Amino acid sequence: MRSLPLFLSSGFLILSLLPQAGAPALPGVLTRNFDVLAAAPSLTLEYKFRVVGESPADYKLVFSRPGQFRLTTPTGYVVSDGKVVTTYKNATKTYSQEAFTDGWVNTFAKRPEVQAWGAFLQKDPASSIEAAKAGQSRNIGGNEVTEVAVSFKKLPTVVTLYVDKKIGIARGLAASIEGKDYLVMASSITIGKDPLTTDGFAFVPPEGSKKEDAVLPATFASVQALMNDKCMPCHDAVNRKDGVDLSNYAGIVASVTPGDPASSRLIKSVRATGRDRMPKKADALPEAQIKMLEKWVQDGAKP
Repeated sequence: MRSLPLFLSSGFLILSLLPQAGAPALPGVLTRNFDVLAAAPSLTLEYKFRVVGESPADYKLVFSRPGQFRLTTPTGYVVSDGKVVTTYKNATKTYSQEAFTDGWVNTFAKRPEVQAWGAFLQKDPASSIEAAKAGQSRNIGGNEVTEVAVSFKKLPTVVTLYVDKKIGIARGLAASIEGKDYLVMASSITIGKDPLTTDGFAFVPPEGSKKEDAVLPATFASVQALMNDKCMPCHDAVNRKDGVDLSNYAGIVASVTPGDPASSRLIKSVRATGRDRMPKKADALPEAQIKMLEKWVQDGAKP
């Protein structure tokens, strides 16, 4: 484990793959990782999650078919019964709830504390990958792993997965996201032979708890993930419907007035009604997502 921060500081692996049209050719070790996760009826992980420079924390993540999971952290937990996602905060004894959708899953699966195994929930985890390359073999905690460097479409992030050669799935990862370096490494991985009972994924409000509106982080990463989920392919770099490209920061910021949500074309579109509302080919955005967009614009629409 001591060698991992040195690996981070070296800038990960240098990718030799160039972006190509269509799906990239994935190394066999990564394909196997996705196949094992897709076939697993359930998956239970205990691991250390660390922001480099801070103390590691104990996390537990449990998945089960169909679409059920429970992520337990020192500050609370996130649980889904496959229909509703509930986030509970220990400090304030508050919880928020939102629909379990493909868009929510794709955003959740990219969180650094989840990303090593988020493909368990995703329908097509390879679709967001720009390039991937298998690297050297390593021994981490007595487990033989293969390093796999993965870059993603429209995200300036390179993640290095440590794929366990014996069980076929990632044992952890190293990543650098928005100026922070992360290390994730599992001490226990159990692939279940059957789905787990639903009891462990049902949310019962703790005594004295209070419900609050779901709050999404008002960061550009959240904005881009939302645009990718709701506005493509109509407003990608190729189609540019109505001259609007929402596939990158330059295009998105051109559709807003930093500091003034009410005057921003993007905000007006998602708050419109009838034929003027965007997105046209999907349900209206939930209020929590619109408020996140408005706060990002109000705060200056920073990258």
